Amino acid sequence: SEEEAELYFTDPQQLLDLITELTDQSLSLIQNSARVEGVLKELQQSIETSRRKIDSEEEQITLKIKEVTKRLNKEKE
Repeated sequence: SEEEAELYFTDPQQLLDLITELTDQSLSLIQNSARVEGVLKELQQSIETSRRKIDSEEEQITLKIKEVTKRLNKEKE
């Protein structure tokens, strides 16, 4: 005689409860993912803003160095 397979669910409500729990977990993961994506975008914008500021400051410093070098060269003449 074959042994009867044991059922994982003995009551339809168990399946519904599991589906509800998994749906809630999925929604929570989607919300967390959206939050993380928002934070990531903010960080990327912040990095880009900082990069532009650094580039601008570097350009200003380079111009000042050229200006001072020019003056020094004139004074040497």
